[in-house]
Amino acid sequence: MQQVHPRVLMSAYACGPGDEPEAAAGWAFARAAARSHRVHVITRHRFAPAITAELASEPELAERLTVEYLDLSDRVLARKRRGSDVYWYYALWQRALARRAAELHRAVPFDVGHHVTFANDWLPCGLARVRDLPVVWGPVGGASVIPLRLVRWLGLRGTVTELLRGVLTAPLRAVWGDAAARRATVVVAQNEDVAHRFRRARHVVVEPNAALDDDLPDRARPARPGPERESAPHARRAVFVGRLLAWKGGRLAIEALARTPAGSCTSTARGTSARRSNNSPDGGV
Repeated sequence: MQQVHPRVLMSAYACGPGDEPEAAAGWAFARAAARSHRVHVITRHRFAPAITAELASEPELAERLTVEYLDLSDRVLARKRRGSDVYWYYALWQRALARRAAELHRAVPFDVGHHVTFANDWLPCGLARVRDLPVVWGPVGGASVIPLRLVRWLGLRGTVTELLRGVLTAPLRAVWGDAAARRATVVVAQNEDVAHRFRRARHVVVEPNAALDDDLPDRARPARPGPERESAPHARRAVFVGRLLAWKGGRLAIEALARTPAGSCTSTARGTSARRSNNSPDGGV
C-alpha cells in the first residue's frame, strides 16, 4: 500500500539556503517538513538560484518539495528602494500570496498551511485569509517588552527607538496579529510574552526559533592543546551574531563579560549596523 503524505502549503517571504538568517530559517522549516510531507513553498524570485541548485543536488528532497516564486509587478518593485520599504511591500505581497494560496487550495486541497517568515507578530499573514485551510502561524515574536531595569543598556537612541517601535507596532499587532491568531489553528510563539499576548487564540505553544547547526559545537570547539599547554587555563569564548542594534543586547553582553576574571573570557561580535541595514536596497530581505 502506497504511503500518503500530508500536503503542506508553506508561506515563506524569505526562504533559501545561505547566510541570510530569515531565509535560512524558512529553508530549514521547508526541509524539515519535507521529510514526511509533500510541501509546496511560496517565496520570492530572488531565492530561486540558490534553491534550484540545492534541489538539483538533492533529488530525493526535490521529489517532496515544490517551490513556487511570487513577486509583485516590476512597477511596484521599482518603488522598493530602501530597507524600510520592505514593510509595505511585505503587506502587499501577503495579499498576493493569499490569492495564489486560495487558487492552489481550491485546485488540490492542502492538509495544513504554515506561515514561517517573516516571524513578526505585527505583520499580516496571507494564509490566514484562505478559507477551509488549517493554519499554523509561527514561530512569531515581537510582543516582548524590555524590562525597565534593562533600559540603562539601551542608551538614549536605543530607548527612543524602542518606545517608537512599541507605539508603531501595537496598533498593527491589534489589527493584523490578532486577526491571524483568531484564524490560526495553532499559534507558535517564540516566548512566553508572545504567548500571553495571544492567549485568547485557540491553541498557543511556545517554541523558540533560535537554533544552531547540529555539528556547530564540534566545529567550534578549539583544538586540543599539546602537552606543553595542558596546564594553562582555557579561556571561554563568547560570540555575538546579529544586527548591531541596542535592543539586541550587545551592551549588556559586554557589561557581563567585563565582570568576569581577567583573561577568563574572550568575545567576538559579527553583524551589521542599523544604518547599513536600512540603506540596503532590499533591507537584507
